[in-house]
Amino acid sequence: MDFPQVVECYTVPEAARALGKTELTFKRWLKEDLIPEPILRDTQRGYRHYSVGEVTVMARVLSLHEQSFSYYAQGHTQTREQMMQQMFGYREHFV
Repeated sequence: MDFPQVVECYTVPEAARALGKTELTFKRWLKEDLIPEPILRDTQRGYRHYSVGEVTVMARVLSLHEQSFSYYAQGHTQTREQMMQQMFGYREHFV
C-alpha cells in the first residue's frame, strides 16, 4: 500500500458513548478482556481507536446479549466468545 488509508473511527470514550455505556464500564470491559483491544492508533497522539464497523459488531453482539441479561460480565463466556469471534472475523476482512 503506497498511500495512507483513511478509516472512520471512534476513540475509546466515543465508542463507549456510541454503545450507550460509560467510559468506566467500557474500560473495565477492556481490562477484563470482555472486548478486544483496539488495533488502530492515532500516530500523532497515540490514542486507540475502533473503526465504525468494529463498533457496529460490538453493538450487534451486545444487543443480542441484552435480550437475556441486564449486564455483561466475566461469567458471560458465550457472549465473550461471540464478541471475539465476530470482531476478529471483521478485522480479518476489513481492517
